[in-house]
Amino acid sequence: MAAHLLTLGLNHLTAPLPVRERVVFHVPEGGGFPDGMTIDAEGQLWLALWDGRRVIRVDPHAGRITDQIDMPVSRPTSCAFGGLNLDELYITSASNLPPDQRAKEPHAGGVFRVRPGVGGLPAVDFAGTERLRVLLETSAM
Repeated sequence: MAAHLLTLGLNHLTAPLPVRERVVFHVPEGGGFPDGMTIDAEGQLWLALWDGRRVIRVDPHAGRITDQIDMPVSRPTSCAFGGLNLDELYITSASNLPPDQRAKEPHAGGVFRVRPGVGGLPAVDFAGTERLRVLLETSAM
């Protein structure tokens, strides 16, 4: 089954729900399924592909792969930038595999660190549930 990744536009001042959607990237049949993701400092999307054995870097405007990290596990689950300079990409993986496949993947369930040559963005603190409630109430009026 092929999968695709969507972007949703949101105007928190006029609508609490997404107002437009656009396909960012099509994952071809047999390429895995989109799972966790992050954005780097250049605005590119890093996407873990469950059952795809890799993490890909996607240009969200062109809809094409610009880089990829082949993994020693079949189910990478997510990725996030870290390290002192946010130049390390941490990749998590799943260990819930059938016993015969789990025996072939001793690193399944591990966390991997790579330096992809591009950095991440600093975390943005959540404004809190009160701020979210106010935004939703304001947009519903």
